[in-house]
Amino acid sequence: MHYSACLHEQGLVRTADLDLRQRVAALDLDGVIALQQRITNESSRVRISESLLRAQTQPRFHENQLARDWNFGVLGKLELSPDDLLVALATEAVEYDKALSAPLKAQDADSGYVLASTLREQMFDLRNESRVNVAVRKLIKNRAYAVKQERNRAKQLAGPAGRDAGGAAGEGGS
Repeated sequence: MHYSACLHEQGLVRTADLDLRQRVAALDLDGVIALQQRITNESSRVRISESLLRAQTQPRFHENQLARDWNFGVLGKLELSPDDLLVALATEAVEYDKALSAPLKAQDADSGYVLASTLREQMFDLRNESRVNVAVRKLIKNRAYAVKQERNRAKQLAGPAGRDAGGAAGEGGS
């Protein structure tokens, strides 16, 4: 199946205007790179190599893929109303950003210096992809457990009426 798009109009779109319920397409990494090449060539008549675009795009794409995995891993098994899901997704976006921005410390084997970085910074070295994946999977597991515990506490506090209502993930802070 093939689709086409008209790329004559360009402009900025506010994130709030990108309603997921109206999305008509999603691109994989190769599709994103091809689209970037097309837009750049259309607007500037300059052909940028795929390898240059890939080096800049892959870490961001990887971060977005891990965000999707985070949301599914934390919220995927919960039965949430559409409104509660939007609130929970907003909460999890903040939690995911905090997790990727948290400082990590490691000691350099050669120099002995303590190096500080974040998972987000480590994504930009493509050699770290596997290490970042493992670290984020652990964080997802921990966050899913914490959200489950929060929901159970909220249900217990609400009593029988709260068991039917459920509540959004992440309510009550972290």
